[in-house]
Amino acid sequence: MRMRVWLASFPRSGNTFSRFVLKEVYGIASDTVYPNEAGGKLARFLAETAGEQPSDRPWFTKTHEITAADESSPAVYLVRDGRDAYVSYAHFARLTDPAGHAAMSFDEVLRMLVSSPDHFGGWSRHVDTWTQRKRTAIVFYEGLLTDPAGAIERACLDLGVVLPEPSGQLTTIDELRTKDPLNFRKGRAATWKEEMPADVERVFWKLHGATMTRLGYARNR
Repeated sequence: MRMRVWLASFPRSGNTFSRFVLKEVYGIASDTVYPNEAGGKLARFLAETAGEQPSDRPWFTKTHEITAADESSPAVYLVRDGRDAYVSYAHFARLTDPAGHAAMSFDEVLRMLVSSPDHFGGWSRHVDTWTQRKRTAIVFYEGLLTDPAGAIERACLDLGVVLPEPSGQLTTIDELRTKDPLNFRKGRAATWKEEMPADVERVFWKLHGATMTRLGYARNR
């Protein structure tokens, strides 16, 4: 039976880029729990032939949902500095306009997202739930940018998930940004220093600082 592997993350944490690594470097298509996901042609490209792959290859499925307590499938979990994730998520929400976010300013959307647990449980709960479960390998966004294929390969090795030999060339973040600016806005770390107001950062740290510290993220500007 083909092995299901979750490719999980809080929104805007490198999940889609990881799918490109799997597809372009290893020839593995992946699916998603979101049938109407934004992304157009690139989203369809990532899922092409997902149902026709050899039965001995793992089946990767993207999700931003919090894991269920009884879910035991292996998971690659993408972690990004929560401040960067929220900044990127606020931009994405205004562009895609869920619940009328386009009518709000960027700072208004950012404050709402940081303070509310209604969006995928909030960053720290989402991260804690996934990273503290069994059979989860963590990939940090910052390491994914530096060594995309290596980061995914090491995570799969930790899980005992065997990938085929690399056979393709990965599209760069800059190229992806040109093709799909909605899903690839900047592709850099620490952009929160430029875009997150100091008062919002204080609220973020009050709510999520314990998890940030546990994962090794420093509070600095």
